[in-house]
Amino acid sequence: MYQHLFFVLTIIWFLSSVDIVVSALCGINQGYCEGYVSYFSKCYDLKTQQCIENNICGINEEVCNGQCYDPKQKQCIKGYLCGVNQGYCEGYISYFSKCYDLKTQQCIENNICGINEKVCNGKCYDPTQYKCTRAIYLRQLQQVLRRRFGKKPFQ
Repeated sequence: MYQHLFFVLTIIWFLSSVDIVVSALCGINQGYCEGYVSYFSKCYDLKTQQCIENNICGINEEVCNGQCYDPKQKQCIKGYLCGVNQGYCEGYISYFSKCYDLKTQQCIENNICGINEKVCNGKCYDPTQYKCTRAIYLRQLQQVLRRRFGKKPFQ
């Protein structure tokens, strides 16, 4: 068993110390785009395509986090693609991060809310109808006491 392991480690060491040259045969009107791995390296049409950060994209495209996009329709914000008229709201966890409409929404404390809303305890609210106070906790306490004693405390 150790002989096989030694053999594999020797091969890995040898390959890591040798420069491997990958060559490709591309046409006269073609360029060569080297991928992160030689398997992804390809020839491309110089008239309609370009190689950006090891990606073959359209001639007027840009790259965002390894993805080609049209900058007239999208924008790259922190490695995420959003629409031209959108902002990017970073969530507490990247899974909750999202693009939002700049005309009707805003990002407050990692929450996407309406343009005129505010945030209270991680939730969006309309300040013309509600206010953020500690009364939320008082209401919860009242509900617990009501269930326990059957009457309205604090009145």
